Amino acid sequence: MFKEYTFDCPGGSVKYELKNESAIITGYSGRIWEAVIPETLSECPVKEVAKKAFLGAKALGSLTLPSSIEKVGDWAFSACSGLENFSMAGATVTFGQGCFSRDDALKKLDLFGDEGSAHLLAAAATVMNAEYLLGEKSHFYEQWDAKLMSVLNEPDDEGFVFMVLCGEEDLTADIDVYKEDMRKKKASLAFLRLIFHHQLSDGMRDILSGYLKSHTVGCESDAAFKVILEHSEDERYTQLMQELSLVNDDNFEMVLALLGDRYAPLKAGIIAKHEESRTGSDFFDCFNF
Repeated sequence: MFKEYTFDCPGGSVKYELKNESAIITGYSGRIWEAVIPETLSECPVKEVAKKAFLGAKALGSLTLPSSIEKVGDWAFSACSGLENFSMAGATVTFGQGCFSRDDALKKLDLFGDEGSAHLLAAAATVMNAEYLLGEKSHFYEQWDAKLMSVLNEPDDEGFVFMVLCGEEDLTADIDVYKEDMRKKKASLAFLRLIFHHQLSDGMRDILSGYLKSHTVGCESDAAFKVILEHSEDERYTQLMQELSLVNDDNFEMVLALLGDRYAPLKAGIIAKHEESRTGSDFFDCFNF
């Protein structure tokens, strides 16, 4: 047994042990939204985050760890339901299993020091069941795209029987709803990759664009347009909507009927786009977020 120490930070505290002149983070408690862990504790470099160290820290929204860390234990940050931003840029780390499981709010997981990979890493860890990508810096984008292709090629009912047999109460047992949720997941990943398009090949771009075009209003599934509605105040999504013609002459009236009195800025922009050929106005001038 090693002696346990406590590092107090505003609104919380970190527990750690010292071993072989290195600090190992073993626990966290507090109600603080943002926590920053220093590079050294008791004058020893922080080298490891132990198993379940931050498990269930629901109030934590942003966590920054030093680049000195070399190992992260199983489920170290699991069930941090409020965690949106995680940074450990520059570290060469070995991750255990399930480190970010059930972290559904996670948007950025910065390990490589750039905006695009941080968003894609978060999706890999929380949506794609691909935590192995956390250690794939040299071929990250290639491996991420390969995983995305496998997700797109999965049947939309993949995993449904297993879910029902396991009796997961927080998930629907309606096969049609389940399949539409899977299509939304695929559309969300396609949008994300088109937004953060570093090293995206032309062929992959065409595949993702084709998927979104085949899942807009008027198609058998309008999952792509549902994703647009969830991000209606994000110009990156509305710009892709325009570039891919997800709203066009064939479905314009259906889109307006679907929107009704909701999403006023989006609806105004869609109407402006429809009239653009006659007015010559800029589509995005109508989006005043």
